[in-house]
Amino acid sequence: MAQSERPAHGSGAQTIEISVDLVAHGHDRDGVPRRVDVLVSTDANGTLQVEARTGEQFDDYRIDARVKLRNIEPRRAFRGGVGVDLDELPAWVETIVDRAEARVFGE
Repeated sequence: MAQSERPAHGSGAQTIEISVDLVAHGHDRDGVPRRVDVLVSTDANGTLQVEARTGEQFDDYRIDARVKLRNIEPRRAFRGGVGVDLDELPAWVETIVDRAEARVFGE
């Protein structure tokens, strides 16, 4: 199982927190959280981490990514702490990554 380092808090790492209304982004259906708190940070290895905190009803997701040409490029994904295939991410998680990208790059 793949693991990554935790965010490098206190070492000059920048952290961005946003809240994403998934209903407003067209994800209004069963099995999808209505709102997700998102934490974007950099770990000790320089990997960008996008953490989707859904609350108790749904599994949390974490995406380890790199930044390439002002885009967040997912490299690994974790659901509830367990590695998952990037091709199996639900559409709402992709929306989270898109919103994080827009916030990081001020778009």
